[in-house]
Amino acid sequence: MNITTYEKTSKGRDEIATRAYKLAPRLRTLLLLVSGGRTEEELLRSVAGLGLTASALAELVEQEFIVPLRSSVTLPEIKAMPAPEPEPAPAPAPAPAAVLPVAAAETPPEKFVVPSWWPAAKYL
Repeated sequence: MNITTYEKTSKGRDEIATRAYKLAPRLRTLLLLVSGGRTEEELLRSVAGLGLTASALAELVEQEFIVPLRSSVTLPEIKAMPAPEPEPAPAPAPAPAAVLPVAAAETPPEKFVVPSWWPAAKYL
């Protein structure tokens, strides 16, 4: 929603004090309500019974009776997004291959040959 407040210019204050610019009675009523504290929506609700709309405010701005004092925009509330689905757990690692018996040709010899400098050689 756009929230704008308006304030009278010196020309607007002069019109209220002296009627120098001969503003239409309905627009003058709207001009009287402009104080810098009411938002555009509040002003338009106040003069809705007179048949005035946002175009009446635009006309007062165009004729330099009022100026926008401040304007802000309120953003609609954004709904929170649902939490993302958890990622599936990684697949378990495959089981190790079954241990197969060693073929007879691959069996180690009964006695190992080791160099004499090897410290464990004396125990073999």
